[in-house]
Amino acid sequence: MDHVDEWNAKHPTGTRVLYFPTAGSFSHMRTTTRSYAWRLASGDPLVKVEGVVGGVSLEHVVPEVEA
Repeated sequence: MDHVDEWNAKHPTGTRVLYFPTAGSFSHMRTTTRSYAWRLASGDPLVKVEGVVGGVSLEHVVPEVEA
């Protein structure tokens, strides 16, 4: 199972996530996914999130842990 398949199996549309627009930065926004993850022709994995136009890299999205 690849990264996109794993993500989709664990995190359905509507999952609460933290989105880090800049890799390595602590600055983030709380949002929710609005699509399943998919791969571009280049192989890059993306997902759509609320408040952002277009897809964002799965490398910039972390599921929010509920306390």
